Amino acid sequence: MKNHRLLLRLAAAPLLAPLIGGCLKAPPTAPVPTPVPSPTPPYFDPRAGQTVGKPLNVPNDPVSPDAFRITGALSGDRISIQSIDTVQAGNPPKPVVTLGTPDTVRLAGIVAPTREPGLQAARNAITNWTAGKDVDVSTDLKFPTDIEGVRIVQVIFKGGKGPFLDQPLSLNRMLVRSGNAVVDLYSPTSFDTMQWLSDEAYARRHKLGFWKFGVAIQQRVPIKLGPITGSKSTVTIVPTARGGAKIGAVATGAVTTQTTRTTSTRTTTSSVPTAATIPTLGATPAAGG
Repeated sequence: MKNHRLLLRLAAAPLLAPLIGGCLKAPPTAPVPTPVPSPTPPYFDPRAGQTVGKPLNVPNDPVSPDAFRITGALSGDRISIQSIDTVQAGNPPKPVVTLGTPDTVRLAGIVAPTREPGLQAARNAITNWTAGKDVDVSTDLKFPTDIEGVRIVQVIFKGGKGPFLDQPLSLNRMLVRSGNAVVDLYSPTSFDTMQWLSDEAYARRHKLGFWKFGVAIQQRVPIKLGPITGSKSTVTIVPTARGGAKIGAVATGAVTTQTTRTTSTRTTTSSVPTAATIPTLGATPAAGG
């Protein structure tokens, strides 16, 4: 009888195996969601807010030069540029590089210190970023010159190292972001400088450039050129008081008016948005020179 039952069990085993296996089979694996890529530093987009005016150089153009070179930095917002062009000369024709006459121009949308602290650091930054490089220069579409008759331009150069290698960077904007200039709140310009205000807030927050010495104050200074009377923007660094407190009304960031017996000058702190939402880039300038 026992042998009979054993034979029945052995005969039924092949039939029951699929059912038992189905019950014991592991449930299918739940699909894994695609991970959201984390942003990698630097979080700074050099193309954001980058507008271009009227180009002064066009490669391979029979009239316009191929590019420009910066021959000197007079200050953080005034530079000397020189056109560079390649022409065919000789017999047989060979490419010959020709250089134009140096010309002084002013960088649109920014104002930099004309004395220390800040003057030499800005000049060094311009030299380090652009030395030996061809740059593109464009003039302001609506305001080609300032009150002194100097051409107002934006300079585009290519980053020289790091994540910005060979990327087009605005020299005007990089000077603001590195703490070597502030956004000009007075002089008119057709270039979009709204994004540069965030760069100014970033430099101020991280105490880059002249911000480590104090707070930048902008003012409008009257000037007279013959029969023409106008004004221009300047920037002064107000030293930081001991303990990190800002001197006087600078601590509140409010607009103040300073009046003396000799002159009356409207003075204002840099109007920049809060830096709480400014993407971090590290403690070094973002120009990738």
